[in-house]
Order: sequence, then C-alpha cells, then structure tokens
Amino acid sequence: MEENKETVNVALMQLVVDYLANPLDNRTVKQFSEESSISESTYYRFRKDNFQAIGTAVNDARAKFMPLLRATAYKHLSTRLARSDAALKLFFQLAGDLVERTESKFTMMTPDEKRKQIQDLMATLSASMVNKVNDNKGNSSNEQTGTR
Repeated sequence: MEENKETVNVALMQLVVDYLANPLDNRTVKQFSEESSISESTYYRFRKDNFQAIGTAVNDARAKFMPLLRATAYKHLSTRLARSDAALKLFFQLAGDLVERTESKFTMMTPDEKRKQIQDLMATLSASMVNKVNDNKGNSSNEQTGTR
C-alpha cells in the first residue's frame, strides 16, 4: 500500500511540475485537475504539502521549456516585424545585429583656445551677475519710492 502511495505521489509530482513549469500551458487549475483526474482540493493540498520540492523541481524543469518558449516568442515577434519599429529593434538586438550608439560632438582644442573659451564664459557670467545686481538695486529703490 505504501509503495502504491509513493508511486502516485511521484506521478502527481511530475504532472504538477510540468503544469507549473510550462509557460505555454494556459489551463486553469480546474481544467488541469479534471484532465489529471484529481480534485482541485487534492491539487492545492499536494502543492502545500510539497511546496519546497515542487519549487525546486519547477525551476529545474523550466530549462527544458525554454527552447519551446524562445521559438514561440520569435514566431510572435516575426508577426509584428512589419508593423512595429520597436519589434524590429528588439529583433535586431536579440540577434546581436544592433548595437545602440550615441554620437557626441568632440572638438579638439588647443590650450590657448581653451583659455579663450573660459575667459569668454567668465565674462558672460560676470556680465550676467552685474545685470542681476543692477536689476535688484533698481527694484529696491523703486519699492522705497513706491514707483514701479
């Protein structure tokens, strides 16, 4: 009797692991239970009682489904290539044919050109600060006299 129970548990474990690991299995728990000839409560109790073992087995089993999932993903992606630039970009990224590049404008400058650019920036900054100070002085004198 004990041997029979263990055989049933091994078979049920395999069914549950395949059901949970297969990303393309869209059956509900109810559908899975009916097709496996078990009750939903048996399914949930089995999962609860064997939580750690099922989790480990599902993680290990997912690897065998990846080629199938990858093929399905490529098939769905290929149907969208003609309609979507994002799909094209994703396809070429996955294929390794697209490398994102950013262009930056870089100009070589001599030390004299750098000094001149810094002096010009400092002069612009100084002029801007002088204008702000003058504006503030003008506003405060207008406030004192009551004019705007």
